[in-house]
Amino acid sequence: MARAEETLPDRREFNLDADQWAAFLAALDAPPRHTPRLAELLTKPSVFEQDPG
Repeated sequence: MARAEETLPDRREFNLDADQWAAFLAALDAPPRHTPRLAELLTKPSVFEQDPG
């Protein structure tokens, strides 16, 4: 448990310099990329929706 307490705080926050922060914000503000394979995947039934027989 102590090891997890030492490791997890690093994963809850991160520090960026001004240039990295600007790049991060630009990535968030950018329009989504069209990915045909993802679009195809999302139009098919999931394995949980498929008939098991």
